[in-house]
Amino acid sequence: MELLAWIAVAGESSQVELGERVGVEGPTLAGILARMERDCWLERYSCPNDGRCKRIFATGKAEAVWNRMADCSRRVRKRAVAGSSENDLAALKQVCATIRDNL
Repeated sequence: MELLAWIAVAGESSQVELGERVGVEGPTLAGILARMERDCWLERYSCPNDGRCKRIFATGKAEAVWNRMADCSRRVRKRAVAGSSENDLAALKQVCATIRDNL
């Protein structure tokens, strides 16, 4: 689902850009994308000025699923932070960032 999220958020991008964003090597990414394309989650086409470069974009099927996932995420987030002040949330984000950086 991470690939679907990046495609939905970033919009159309190249296969190389997508691989760099998610940290997946080219051959592995190619297999994943082929299955996603087969299952109608995305479409790929060759760049007009470089046939070796593949551009990727989400299909309507993927966008519908992504929109439902994002709506669900917003509802969960709203419920999770209910009763917390903006200052509390800012402090939490800072602590989480520090922990992430330490790891």
